[in-house]
Amino acid sequence: MSSNAHLRNPRPIRVGSPSAILLPSTKPESLSAHPSSAIQINQTVSSADVPSQMRPAPQTVIIPAPTTIPQYSGTPSEKPLQFLLRLQHFASSMYGWTDTVLLQGISTFLQDTALDWYTQLSLTHALPTTWSEFQHLFIEQFTSPLRLAQTEEQWNHCVQRSDEPISQFLVRLRGIWYEAKPTETEHDLIQHLYAKMRPDLATFMGVLEHPTLNQFMDKARSAEKIIFSMQQQQRTLNQSVAPATSVAVSDPFPASVTRRTSDGVCYNCKKPGHYSYHCRSHPQSPYRKN
Repeated sequence: MSSNAHLRNPRPIRVGSPSAILLPSTKPESLSAHPSSAIQINQTVSSADVPSQMRPAPQTVIIPAPTTIPQYSGTPSEKPLQFLLRLQHFASSMYGWTDTVLLQGISTFLQDTALDWYTQLSLTHALPTTWSEFQHLFIEQFTSPLRLAQTEEQWNHCVQRSDEPISQFLVRLRGIWYEAKPTETEHDLIQHLYAKMRPDLATFMGVLEHPTLNQFMDKARSAEKIIFSMQQQQRTLNQSVAPATSVAVSDPFPASVTRRTSDGVCYNCKKPGHYSYHCRSHPQSPYRKN
């Protein structure tokens, strides 16, 4: 009797697989509501037996390229303030760093002359203790007279181009404004923007009383759309008028007049195509001229 025990109570033999995966233990809602009719699924299943639609979707992790990391070398052509602004945004959005953490790791983003300058501050125990103090020392160190002159020239010649949208012009103007006017406020930027924008756009907008930058830009974009629509209508009108004008100039006489002239018959030589006063076969006068 003991010899047949293994037949009455068979134990399942589990065959392992190197590629076996463990499926989630959660069941569909329709099956969990009726346990008696639920299908029992073996928890140890080969990945090859799982349909592709049931496999978890792969997740893509985007790692930024090293070229996107802001770095500063200290050359005269570089913009120190732009570097600090981009670095703050990068450290905050990518890693969630505060200004204190960024100050501790600032040397990671410096190289060449800028790194030498920071190393000398460290050796002389003159490192700044706050991010604001570091910004002040950094801009003071790497803002050369040549860079100041270049920035001033760029600011004086920075006006909105005829084919430049107001949103793009604001980005270009504000990039120079940060360096050329570091102590000014948003109200000053709005005044500069109004003075340097296209004259037709400024005239169409009129004068706004103490607007914020967002309010000013909303008004400018609306005016820009209206001007663009008016220009489109004018171009369409010019294209519709141009063909009629060219036909009138190229053919000043009606077709009936031209046809009547070509069908005429000369009274003198009796040949069609011309009249007698255009005829070249006039008979010679019998009388000589004196």
